[in-house]
Amino acid sequence: MKIGTFVLALLTVPAAVAVEPALSVTPEIEAAMVQIRAGEASCVLVREGAIVAEALGSGVLPLLTLLDENSSEMEGADLVDKIVGRAAAMMAIEGGVRSVTAMVMSEDARDLLQAHGIVVNARCYVPQILDRNFAGRCPMEQAVMEIEDSAEGVSALRTRLQQMGII
Repeated sequence: MKIGTFVLALLTVPAAVAVEPALSVTPEIEAAMVQIRAGEASCVLVREGAIVAEALGSGVLPLLTLLDENSSEMEGADLVDKIVGRAAAMMAIEGGVRSVTAMVMSEDARDLLQAHGIVVNARCYVPQILDRNFAGRCPMEQAVMEIEDSAEGVSALRTRLQQMGII
């Protein structure tokens, strides 16, 4: 999602959405957020006070790349991502992260992550993650809507991405 679309998403969020005044984060997590806001990364892993991996792209692909290529770095790390819905939460759980910080997070993702003992921080909580046209629920969210197991969720995401011709 481009920054302009991201801003549009924030501006079109219903008034009932919870918006936190500011995040209390470490300098490394703040540096990762700066990278994301600047469009230099889509998601970033922070471990022991250092950025250890990052990925750039759209949708869930950057996080899937981190899960595939940096799974050993994910265990116990802090994940910083632009937008976190249930699909991203499934990958974070599967990767074993200890915390997830996001600019925008769905309420469902927040609840799922917290149920797995993962600390969450978000600038804004929204009822759901929408598709790129704001016409309905994101197809990745639809793919995992009824799934509770993270391994099964990641598998369902891969299947959906293949069906869409993305991977």
